[in-house]
Formats: sequence, structure tokens, C-alpha cells
Amino acid sequence: MDESSIPESARLPLTEVELLEPGEGERVALRIRSEVGQTETMRLEQVMTMQIQLGEQQGPTVEMPPIRMDMVMETTHVGDDGAMRHSSRISNLEVLGDGPLVPRLEQDLAPLRDLTGWDVVDARGRMVAAEYDIPGNASPELRNSLQRTQEALRQLMPPLPEEPVAVGARWQAVSDVRSQIAFRQVSTYTLESMDGDRIVLSVQTVQTADPQPMASDQPGVSAELLAFGGEATARIELNLVGLAPTSEGNVAVELTTRATADGQPPQEVTMKMATAVKASPL
Repeated sequence: MDESSIPESARLPLTEVELLEPGEGERVALRIRSEVGQTETMRLEQVMTMQIQLGEQQGPTVEMPPIRMDMVMETTHVGDDGAMRHSSRISNLEVLGDGPLVPRLEQDLAPLRDLTGWDVVDARGRMVAAEYDIPGNASPELRNSLQRTQEALRQLMPPLPEEPVAVGARWQAVSDVRSQIAFRQVSTYTLESMDGDRIVLSVQTVQTADPQPMASDQPGVSAELLAFGGEATARIELNLVGLAPTSEGNVAVELTTRATADGQPPQEVTMKMATAVKASPL
């Protein structure tokens, strides 16, 4: 694919992949393939719990309403190098349940309905670029939600090793992610089974970040990250000639921030989040 056609603002840091063990038996080079015009719909469901601690005061654990999102994806171009460009469109977005948080969450997520975008993925599953048409009046919360969604989609397509592998193979992928904060993600993949173009992977991920300044949407308030750590596990069933994987995973993140307002003492906040994510083709 002609990389000159990709806007600089849409480019993503390329994930580094290192083969740890090649596995036992006949080895195969794993490559993702699709054809122009190929279309699939993927359903993404997530449930998140959150706990916030202000200074020494620890709040209750709050379970957010489940979110269900359907995304239509179509391959629009395949380069000579096997890289694929996909268009995407959110065709359905639902906040499930009837709790008190549902109306506010529905309002916050409403601009995401009918959201469109595109991405470029190379033949080894590494996302090269992505861009979404975010409304100009989108709130910071909505932009953060979209960044999390984009990162979740990026993680659903596992990066594959350059070398041929067999069942039992293990490889490590390192990526630098920028959302609300900049963090490093190290994922270890194990090839559990392989049947033609269908493979099953187990994944273990660790996320780390250094202390850093953070953007603040409140005038006169500065914010900084003091500590950050995350862990995740997942099982991914991938059809190498399909667009939508089947995946089930859990992510746990803890971060501590400090906010300083003019004339006020600094306030530290610790947030713990646990998210269960499921994805499947429809």
C-alpha cells in the first residue's frame, strides 16, 4: 500500500513483535488476508466497574451499564504488500439495563451512533493507521471514550510474528499507546491451536506508564499522572481470511493522579477500573 496516501495525523506507532518460541511441528507463516468488497459486522460488548478514592476517602465500587456496539467493516483496498484498508461504521449502539446511570451514558455516547472511520492493517495484523470522523463539538469524555474504543479494536486484531510458527509458539508484542496518557503495553501471545486459516490465541498483557503531565479541561487546573499499571488476559479466535475476530477478555487498570488548582491544595485521586470485553462476528 502506498504509505504516502496515509495522513500523518492518522499514523500509529508500529507494534514491535519478537518471536520467543516457534512451537513444535510443521510451521506456517501466519498472514491475514481479505478481498476488496468483503464485509462483516462485529459486535463489541463491554461491562466496566469503577472505584474512586479521593485522598484517604475510598468510594464504593460502581458497575457501569453494559454497552453493546455493532460495527460494519468493509475492505476497500488491498496493497501489493498485503496491507488492507477498511472502512468502518457504527450501525448500532445500545446502553443496556435500566439503572440511574443509563440516561446519562446514553446522552454521552449518542454522537457515536453512525460514526464512520477507516483503518489500515498490514498482513501481520498490525494497525498502521486509523482515523474516525469525530464531531467537532464532541465532549472530552466522548473523545476519551472513542480513544478507548479505538484501542480496544486495535487489541482485537493480534499482531503476528514474521517467522513461521507451529502450535505452542509464543511471541511478544510491544506497543506505545497514546490515549489520555502515554503508556507502554507488552502482550505475550501463545498459539493454542491451528486448523487451516483458523487459529486460537491466549494473551497476557501488562501496561506501564511513567509519571507525566496530563491534559486538563478545567481552567486554572493542572493535572499529572503519579502512578499507572494495568493487566489483561484474553482468548482470541481468529479467522485469517475474516475481518471480525471472536474474543473474550478482562482488563484491570489502576491509576493515581494529582490535580492542582490555583490557590487550592493538591488533591490526589486513585481510580480502579475493571472491564470485561467480548467481541464476535454477527
